[in-house]
Amino acid sequence: MTTNATPAPAIDETAVKLDEQARPLRLVLRGTVDSYFADELYFVGLRILDSGSGVDVDCAAVEHLGAAAVQILFALRRELGARGLDLRLVALPPPIATLVTWSGLLPASAGEG
Repeated sequence: MTTNATPAPAIDETAVKLDEQARPLRLVLRGTVDSYFADELYFVGLRILDSGSGVDVDCAAVEHLGAAAVQILFALRRELGARGLDLRLVALPPPIATLVTWSGLLPASAGEG
């Protein structure tokens, strides 16, 4: 029996990738990072907190950063700050820089890293 079902789109499993060898840690985000990847981003955040290191979040290849991702990054920044550690957003494409500035995740005075 044949079906006319359209195959599911390919899922980019590397939208959230953590380099645990780097110090500070390096979290690379790419493509569309939205609610679909919220669980993965959340659990990577827990690994970052367990590491005792700050993190640079590389956004160079981000096309869209959804509200869920922004909320998780806010929570991660808050928890890292409580431990005296930093979360730095680096290599921000202009639309993403505008989004994170408007959302309050990136201070308006901060530039691209």
